[in-house]
Amino acid sequence: MIAADQFQCSNQGVLWKGVKMEKYSIKQIWEAIRPRGELLPGCQLIWGQFQIPRNSLLVWLAMIDRINTLDKIKKWKTDVDETCPLCMILLESRDHIFP
Repeated sequence: MIAADQFQCSNQGVLWKGVKMEKYSIKQIWEAIRPRGELLPGCQLIWGQFQIPRNSLLVWLAMIDRINTLDKIKKWKTDVDETCPLCMILLESRDHIFP
């Protein structure tokens, strides 16, 4: 989170006092305010430089069990058939789709 003391307000606008720069740069601001911490194991495999972002997002959502599979949708809407549309045998869940 950005601390309030990093800003200076005036009648002409708001000045950010984080980093002195010649040109406005989103990258420099992000580097100044982003949280830093240790990378989790396997993080580079998911979010690496040569990974397709759409695939990285899907894998990450699967790892934290946030994909809207039919077993989760059933909790919101009671008239949903939970049978997997691919195999037509088992219930669709994260563990079924990503064994």
